[in-house]
Amino acid sequence: MIKATLLRARRLAEDFADRTVSLFAERAEKLGRALGAPDHAIRVFSESAIRSHVVFQVSKLVAGLLRRIRQQLKLPAWEVVVAGQAAGRVRLLASLEEWGQGQEEPAVILLKSAVGDEQIPRNVAALVLAHEMPHLSHLGVRARQAGVVFVSCEERSEFERLQTLVGQVVSLQATPDHVVYQRVTDPAPVLARVRPPAPRIPPVRLLAGHPLIALEQAVPETSGGKAAGAWRLASLSRRNGAGFVTPRSLVVPFGVMEAALAASPELEKEYRELVARLDHLRDDGPGVAAAESNPEFATATRRLRQIVQHLPVPGGIASEVSRQLGANTPLIVRSSANCEDLPDFAGAGLYESVINVSPSAVDSAIRTVWSSLWTDRAARSRSETGIPHGQAHMAVLIQELLRDHVDQP
Repeated sequence: MIKATLLRARRLAEDFADRTVSLFAERAEKLGRALGAPDHAIRVFSESAIRSHVVFQVSKLVAGLLRRIRQQLKLPAWEVVVAGQAAGRVRLLASLEEWGQGQEEPAVILLKSAVGDEQIPRNVAALVLAHEMPHLSHLGVRARQAGVVFVSCEERSEFERLQTLVGQVVSLQATPDHVVYQRVTDPAPVLARVRPPAPRIPPVRLLAGHPLIALEQAVPETSGGKAAGAWRLASLSRRNGAGFVTPRSLVVPFGVMEAALAASPELEKEYRELVARLDHLRDDGPGVAAAESNPEFATATRRLRQIVQHLPVPGGIASEVSRQLGANTPLIVRSSANCEDLPDFAGAGLYESVINVSPSAVDSAIRTVWSSLWTDRAARSRSETGIPHGQAHMAVLIQELLRDHVDQP
């Protein structure tokens, strides 16, 4: 009776999490981007709403009580975070950072450790964690959203038995009451699943001769989806009775960074070689480690960031920003890449924004945004989704930093 009551309480907590995500995730991303909220805040909005609610504390208490019941009744030490059925080749990882790029097969990951804030790579069908994890952790919520079966196993001997299946294809069934796994006798249908196609990158038009354009001129092919969306929102704010205002804005379009590279032929040559090398690493297939554990990948992205940080920003941008937006106006300098805000690849949080920038320091902030095209996380994300690095471009959206109130006339 006690166990049944606790399981019901856990299901109610999970229902609350599901409803919160379905109600707010998409809306939060659209509204957050329109209002200029930091990408990280947009990405974790739904999870933060869940974790700040009393339901999250209830779910933690329920998990602890269920663990005590399992211990008292000597039941298997399985905890089902996300129920379902999955199949894939078993792989053992110390952490999700060890996930290799170019992994094509569906995988059942035996995970020794997780902090709960990781991203779940593509082609992961199931996660088996070797320690407890709250059901409503960020990782748990993300697994639920992605339809990834997620269980934890605190019994060392059971986890070690699973490790004997590393390299084999298994099916895993997880229900609130039990976890069952077995070898797949005919793995071909499991491993033949079609890999999701790479996101379609929209065409890009480089405006090397226009280092700074008005927001009204921003369209996706010259300025990225974020800048174009800012213009759409600004145009709506100008309608009678709109009831809201948007910040004054300018855009450094696609092509300006490329023109700065072209002005330094030696740097451009090294830059192009490094980009081509990253594309080659992406195609090396299974066994290529992720950026954090692959010295060559990490070295290449670090050098690309260094090159971009040394590029000259076209003269006159800072003075023109100061003239149009005000010499003492605090600014937010934001990324607007061509490979984010896509229908099948949001890319939220991959690139940098710099907040509270003075117009005199805008050149440095622009370089920071440009160089964020080559953070390990951004480059790894493009590799995992099949986006060629050479097709990635960065525009920069420069906006007035609005106060938290609007002065009344």
